[in-house]
Amino acid sequence: MGWEIAGYREIKGGHLHLDGVSARRLAEHYGTPLFVFSESRVKANVRELLESARRVHPRVRLCYAAKANSLLAILRAVREAGADVEVNSGGELYKALRAGFQPEQIVFNGVSKTFEELEEAIRAEIHAINVDSLAELEMIAHLAERLGKRANVALRLVPEIETGSHAGLQTALLTSKFGLSPSEITKGIQRALAHSRTINLVGLHVHVGSQTPTHEPYARAFAMMWRLALALYRET
Repeated sequence: MGWEIAGYREIKGGHLHLDGVSARRLAEHYGTPLFVFSESRVKANVRELLESARRVHPRVRLCYAAKANSLLAILRAVREAGADVEVNSGGELYKALRAGFQPEQIVFNGVSKTFEELEEAIRAEIHAINVDSLAELEMIAHLAERLGKRANVALRLVPEIETGSHAGLQTALLTSKFGLSPSEITKGIQRALAHSRTINLVGLHVHVGSQTPTHEPYARAFAMMWRLALALYRET
């Protein structure tokens, strides 16, 4: 059948097998409904993505979005396959650390981070907190000052790019509630440098949306990020 994948999802003896294990036996043992994930398939997918990306540049890092599936077993499999992780809540940050990710492997994304979540991320000294607004940047600077820490942050850019997908899935336009406009990014860089004792500006972040039908919006977004990165380099 067309949906079978050799070695992962197969029909044997009239029964579905996952990773060589009978789905019928799993259901009999654990009961139903039952979710079954292939650890070997998860790891193979991660490694395939990493190998493809690193053929373009050896320093590419792949951050798995924990919101897709934050089961500890899945997070451990992703880590063991060589990926880093992106979290969207304090709970996901906690689980990422429990799964064995080092703080420098963790990026914290999301538009509604609480004071408590930001404090946890700052204390853990994670790789980056993606900042969605100038107000959030000031909040992080204040919390880092209180904690006696220097927070690693990246500024989220709204590149003003139409992607061609459904309007509700586009996050790269100024009508989006996410991120900073190009002019705000400039202010963000200036404020981060002004708070250099408590803020360590480590990069820029962009998310153009979901189900984008072509690569062209990504190319335009990366070009804008490159120009801003050059401006940041000149500032520092």
